[in-house]
This record gives sequence, structure tokens and C-alpha cells, in this order.
Amino acid sequence: AIHLDDSALRQLANCGDLSPDQLEDLISWTGQQIGDVRTTFRDEVFVTRAIVNPVVRGCPICLREDAQNDTGKPLQHMVMRGHWQLREVSVCLVHSHLLVPLWEKPNRIARYDYSERFPEVLPKLMNGDFDQPAVMPSPYDHWIDERLATGQDKTWLAQHSLYAATTLCRLLGTELLRLDPPTLLDAIAQRRSAQAIGFDVARQGEVAIRDALDALAAFANGAHDGPKKAFGGLYSSLRKDYLGEEAFAPF
Repeated sequence: AIHLDDSALRQLANCGDLSPDQLEDLISWTGQQIGDVRTTFRDEVFVTRAIVNPVVRGCPICLREDAQNDTGKPLQHMVMRGHWQLREVSVCLVHSHLLVPLWEKPNRIARYDYSERFPEVLPKLMNGDFDQPAVMPSPYDHWIDERLATGQDKTWLAQHSLYAATTLCRLLGTELLRLDPPTLLDAIAQRRSAQAIGFDVARQGEVAIRDALDALAAFANGAHDGPKKAFGGLYSSLRKDYLGEEAFAPF
């Protein structure tokens, strides 16, 4: 089933009494690989590593509440949410809780064998061992959640693929943080700040993005400072890593 084999999907639909539309929706939240390095997810095309990762994350409060629906058979009620897979998603909006690593399995079959994995983590989930302090979801978090759930996007980024848009937000925000560096942020908080700041600019469109680039250029005001100095990882990534990516051509 994890490879979305037709016969396995038919059996799944029969067991779950799923309509064709329900099965299609389930597949869209699972992700379907196309070629060697691309995956479709919620009608968007991502590089596969943005979806598939040995580290499986989730919201411990969601899973604990699932288990508490039937304390006699908690494992039967625990459900992984599709949007937890996307690396650019980092918080559960229902509980304002960071997505946390639940387990790591290099083997894909073992990774998604929830009948084996859930019993392993259930004691820690129920004891609150995975719980972390609440965080404040940013407009970026609400934007990506809405676009995944409904496809709706009222920002300038609506015209761009979600893969390219989220990547731009993170890369641009990472460089903008240099203008006013935050203190005492761990790697996750730093990344979330970059996403939020980058989105706040990119959502407004080309003029706001150009203004942000001008600010970065002015910050690198040395006589011999070039674009790499001014724009850092944003420049090098767009120039090399994403140069041949059609989705990134507008940027």
C-alpha cells in the first residue's frame, strides 16, 4: 500500500468502505512519486525529499487525543496527518505545538508500518515525553496549512508552486534575519523565524521582494562585496541548486 499499488489500494478502499473521491483524497495526502526525485502531494509537485524522510514527525497531543478516544484499544484510533510529512510544515495549528520527531527508520516499509511504530511510542505519548512548550503560529503557518487543505491562496504567491514559494520564503527570510539577528534561538526557532519573515515579504509581491533585496545589498556595502556576500544562500541556491527547476524560473 505504501507504494500505492492498484490492487492494494482497491483492497484498502474495500476494507475502509471508501468512495473513489475519498480514496483519491487519501492518496493526495499520502504523496505519489513521479519519476526518481519528484512527488505529487495535494496536487502540487515537490522534490521527493521534501516529503519523504527517515524521520517521521507528528503532533504528540493529536496522537494522544486519538488514543484517548478508546483507552481499551488506543492504537486503533491513532492517525497520522498527511501535512505532517511536508518538511516546510513545522507546527500543529490545532494545539500550537511543534511537530516533533517520533521515530527514525531508514527502511521505508518499517518507517510506515504504524502497527509496529505506534506501540513503540505510545507510552511516551501518554506520559507527555514528547510534549514541548506551546508556540505562536505565524501567518506563514496558517498560509501553508490553508493552501494544503483547500488550495486557496490570497497572496501573490498563489501564482507559484508551493514547493518554490515555501523555498523562497525560507531562503529569503534566512538572509533577512542577518539585518537584525535574533538571539538565543535554536535551529528550529531560527528556521521558523526565517519562514515567517520571508513570507511576510514575499506575500506582497515583486516590489516588496525587490525592496528586501535592496536592503540586503545595502547591508553588504564593502567595496568588493558581490552578490554572494549580499544575498548569501538565497543567491547560491537559486543560482545552482534550483537553476534548472522550472518552478523557480520566475525567481
